[in-house]
Amino acid sequence: GLCLPSSDLDFVICLPAVHKNAPADAPGVLEGRNAINETWQKLLARHLKGESWIDPRSIKIIDRTAVPVIKVSTKDTRARVLQLDISFGGPEHHGLEAINMVTDVMEEFPMVRP
Repeated sequence: GLCLPSSDLDFVICLPAVHKNAPADAPGVLEGRNAINETWQKLLARHLKGESWIDPRSIKIIDRTAVPVIKVSTKDTRARVLQLDISFGGPEHHGLEAINMVTDVMEEFPMVRP
């Protein structure tokens, strides 16, 4: 209930525990030919570049933050371009918790709605 026409869409990818250990959080965790050179963000960004509905020029990884984000835009359609922010869930990610808090605040104080 808080979206504005210029808002982006935020996606949080929550991986099952079995997938959380690979790839590494930082490139180069292993040495030699087994080196891990991609984070989850880089791996996803590389795959998104091949999607027909994504503008590959718009893909940006912001990784020098507490929660790294991939910013991407859809291709121009008759409807409009959508801005997407994609992040991976983890102990440092509180976005999903914030949804519940904002919902509670809006129920208690309806005047905060735009």
